[in-house]
Amino acid sequence: MNKTKILLGVVVFGSIWGLLECILGGYLSGRVLTGVVALGLMAAARFIYDQKGMQLGMGVVAAALRAVNPLGGCVICSVIAIVVEGAVFELVWLAFSPDIKKAESMSLKVCAGIITAYACYTLAYVMGQIVTPLFFSAAKLRFSNLAIFIPTILSRGVVAGLIGGIVFPAVVSVKQIGISFIRSKRYYSLGSIATATCWVMVIILYR
Repeated sequence: MNKTKILLGVVVFGSIWGLLECILGGYLSGRVLTGVVALGLMAAARFIYDQKGMQLGMGVVAAALRAVNPLGGCVICSVIAIVVEGAVFELVWLAFSPDIKKAESMSLKVCAGIITAYACYTLAYVMGQIVTPLFFSAAKLRFSNLAIFIPTILSRGVVAGLIGGIVFPAVVSVKQIGISFIRSKRYYSLGSIATATCWVMVIILYR
C-alpha cells in the first residue's frame, strides 16, 4: 500500500483517538477508554491497513493531541498511557496477528480482544506510575508503594479485558468498509478534513 496513505491513516486514526481521550477522559474510566476507544481504533486500523507499526504511531499522535488539552485527571499519566497502549498492542499482535487474521471462530476473536485490552490497560497503568515520578514529578518513585497497588491494577484490568472481548469481534466487521474508503478517490481530502476537525476541536476545548 502507498506509504502516504498509511501515514494519513496513522494521523487520522490517532487524531480521532486523541480527540475521544480529550472529550471522554474526564467522564469515563481508563478501563472503558482502553477497551472501547484504544482497542477499537487500533484493531480497526490493523484490519483495514494490515500494516505493522501503525498503532504505535497512532499512540504518539493521540498522546500529542491529549497533551494539548490538559483537561481531566493527570495529563502526563494519560499521555504516557496512550503511547504505551500503542506499543503494547504492537507487541501482543506480533504473536497473535497471523491467527487473528484467519480467525473464523467467535471464541478466538473474543480471546484476542480480552488479552489485548487487558495487556494494554495493565501495562500502560504500571508504566504511567513508574515514568511519571521518575521524570515529571518531585515525588520519588518507591517500588514498594507500587507493589502494593499491583493487585488492584491487575484486577481492574479484568474489566478492560471483558470490554475488549465484546468490542474486538464487533470491530472485525469494519474491514470491508475501511478498504472501500481507502480506495475512494476522496480518501486524502476526507482524511485531511477529519484530522483538521479533530485538532481544531481539541484546541477549542482547551480554550
